[in-house]
Amino acid sequence: MQGRTCDGGVFQHSAIYNALTSGELNVSKPGALQGNDTPVLYVLLADDAFPVNSYLIQPYARKVPKGSPQRVITDYHEHVVW
Repeated sequence: MQGRTCDGGVFQHSAIYNALTSGELNVSKPGALQGNDTPVLYVLLADDAFPVNSYLIQPYARKVPKGSPQRVITDYHEHVVW
């Protein structure tokens, strides 16, 4: 890959992308969390360089006000994941 290829482009040429899109990765089916009947999907959390789809989500934008529930979720994910 060339140095100017964005993260999303590199991902789209990766083995994990091919496995995700072809169904070969064997990701668990959606399931309910303890104390809730609503099925929850398994997803990857990525930054805004990646396209959102059924298995890839982005955190809320940084323009979300401090202290708001969306900002708390974003800050939590950044500290846990990174």
